[in-house]
Amino acid sequence: MRHFVLVYLNSGNGHRSQAMVLKEALEEANPDVKVTLLNGFGKHNFICRMLFESGYSFSSNYLEGLWGLTYDLGGFRWFLALSIRLIMLVCTPYLKKQLKKLNPTDVVSFHFAITLPVRRALLRNGQNPNLTVATTDPFTAPKAWFYDKRDDFIIYSEEEKKIALDFGIDESHLHIMPVPVNSKFRQPVTNETVISLRKKYDFDTKKPIVLFAGGGGGLPGAEKIVQLCAKNKVQFAIVAVCGRNKTLQTQLELLKKNNPCLDLHVFGFVSFMNELVKLCDIVVTKGGTSSVFEVLASGKPLIISHYIYNQELGNMRYAVRNGAGFFIQKPEDIYAKLEELLSDSSLVDLLKSNVESLIGQGEGIDVSRTARFLLDKPVR
Repeated sequence: MRHFVLVYLNSGNGHRSQAMVLKEALEEANPDVKVTLLNGFGKHNFICRMLFESGYSFSSNYLEGLWGLTYDLGGFRWFLALSIRLIMLVCTPYLKKQLKKLNPTDVVSFHFAITLPVRRALLRNGQNPNLTVATTDPFTAPKAWFYDKRDDFIIYSEEEKKIALDFGIDESHLHIMPVPVNSKFRQPVTNETVISLRKKYDFDTKKPIVLFAGGGGGLPGAEKIVQLCAKNKVQFAIVAVCGRNKTLQTQLELLKKNNPCLDLHVFGFVSFMNELVKLCDIVVTKGGTSSVFEVLASGKPLIISHYIYNQELGNMRYAVRNGAGFFIQKPEDIYAKLEELLSDSSLVDLLKSNVESLIGQGEGIDVSRTARFLLDKPVR
């Protein structure tokens, strides 16, 4: 039986979410294949988990200078070699054990830090499955993705292809595919759908709704924007998804309590983000790949308030240059733009039209082509 093992890390939600999208696409394309998701760090690998999960989230959101330095150092092969050797030292025994037990015919890596440890583990096991790297940064991808020139790479743009070629990857190893987006976000959104979803969550069916969301950690600075909305007694409703950020959730719930006239709905981590995106008019979010493309797939315009240094720069530029949204950092400017857009429905309609043209009615984000590409590879 064909057995795909998709290896990811929990450094942000994007890597795992893209792996889950591909899992769904592979199983849909061929129900006979087996697909397993594997976290590249074992639960006892505290050091790597601290650095790549907690450390990544904290530095990218709150210590941007530190993350920027790390990103820039990643352009040097000596730094990559040293970092990856340290990761291999810690991770290879766990991966060796897991991959021997799973015995895959195909492995797809969703994080540059885990690709070489996976290769080392397979080599020590005497296993030789197809090994493919699925980059999760569509435009301004860190060069660390392309450290090992032997791999096949799934990439998502000509811009990313140029980065890979400049780093010495042979063009035959580069395969441009659609950005993977969960099928729940790709389903058409009608007016009837919007009204039905608003009723489902007890939202006003006539008010404009703004969604604030930023992945598992919530949207940095959301409380400042909501405070401005409360101060100015806005006429639109607000939905804030805080993810696992309990501090942000507590702040917003207190703000709601102190401003009973503010139509504010606060959520923690949710499994129905697709429905919240569909029922709103505008989304204020971060520049992460999943965040941006899930919103665009749902046909909604967006305001990007924050992006991770260089890594997510391309996502922001993609949305802005195609007229699908705006990049605005200051809370007072975000509030002003929301008031401007929601006071003139023609402006929002124009943005939505640009989004629909950009996505191409779902064809530009259909991951089935990626599934077919992987399934067409001969088993070794």
